[in-house]
Order: sequence, then structure tokens, then C-alpha cells
Amino acid sequence: DFFTVDLSAFYLDVVKDRVYCSAAKSVLRRSAQTAMFEVLRASLLLAAPILSFTADEVWALMPTYPGKEESVHLGEFPKERDWLGSHGQGFIDDMTGLLAVREKVLKALEKARADGLVGNSLEARVTLKEAGPDAALLARAEPELPALFIVSAVVLEKESAAGLEVAVDRAPGAKCERCWNYSTFVGRSPQHPTLCERCDAVVRTIVP
Repeated sequence: DFFTVDLSAFYLDVVKDRVYCSAAKSVLRRSAQTAMFEVLRASLLLAAPILSFTADEVWALMPTYPGKEESVHLGEFPKERDWLGSHGQGFIDDMTGLLAVREKVLKALEKARADGLVGNSLEARVTLKEAGPDAALLARAEPELPALFIVSAVVLEKESAAGLEVAVDRAPGAKCERCWNYSTFVGRSPQHPTLCERCDAVVRTIVP
């Protein structure tokens, strides 16, 4: 359940855009890589007594790091670690609220697909109308909402008399050929007219 639901269907699906498309040494990409590495290492150590051969084979393919044991069976179970510190409860409360919003957004996206309004979710722009207690949470998380919902754009509005309202329409702009997000920046770069603003900046660090 952890690997299929929490990781595959949620976390890895959300961060794959930054892993594939952000600059190689960017904080966004490196932080996602670090999280995936920590999850992989801990999972292999915990699974070793049960999936002994599989865990050892994957361990051999895992990137080398200082202090890495030759075999997973020479390692110790990961020690308990407080990753969130003083932000723990606040982070949990925020994520609980955002995941509840995400569930409603996914249902709206599914209906939009069924109605033929969009094909995949990156073709969509989501408008959230919320004047209640979640409005402040959504405002704080606004820069991350497109990645969380796997859409090209999210617009926040405060005019709502019935709690959270979700509307879906087609994202403005054209499709970036590198990340597949839709952006009004596509066509504006002299060097890379088929790329969005993010991808244009990344590619220019590789090919000036």
C-alpha cells in the first residue's frame, strides 16, 4: 500500500516533473532525489529479512555513498529520525488539508476528461474558489499547487458561498515540447520558441 498508493500514485507522480525537467543541480530536483534516496535506502534495509535476494540485488544497484555496506544484510535497520522537527504538526495539518483539496480536484479533472474538455491533466487550468478556512492554506501553497494537482495552471479566487468550488477549463498558451506543460511563454524565446519559461532557462544553462 505504501509503495503503490503513497509513493507511486502520489509522491512520485507529483515530483516526476521536477526530477525530469528542473535544472540538474536545482534545489527542487536535488531535494526530490534526496527524499527518494532516503526512502529507497530505508525500505531496502527494512525489507531485507523478508525479501532477502531482491533487497540485496537492488542494494547493489543503488548509488554508492560514503559508508555504504557491501550487502544490505550488513546494514542496520534505520534509526528513528524526526524529519520535521518543530514544523511537524503544522506540516501534517497542511498536507491533510491539501490532500483533501486534491481529491476534489482529481474528481473535477476526471469529469472534465469524461466530458471531452481536456485529454490529460496537463491540458487543464484549475480554478479554486474558497473564502473559508482553507483559503489561507491554498494561498500559502499556491506556487506548488500546479505540481500537486499535475495541471498547467491554478487560479485562486475568494468568491465562494458554499465552501470549496472547483472549476476546470483548458490551460492558456501552448504546449512546451520539453515538459508538456501549457504556458503563454511558449513562442516568446528567440533561442527556444517551443519551450516554456522554466525549460527555456534550464536549456540555456546547458546550451547557451
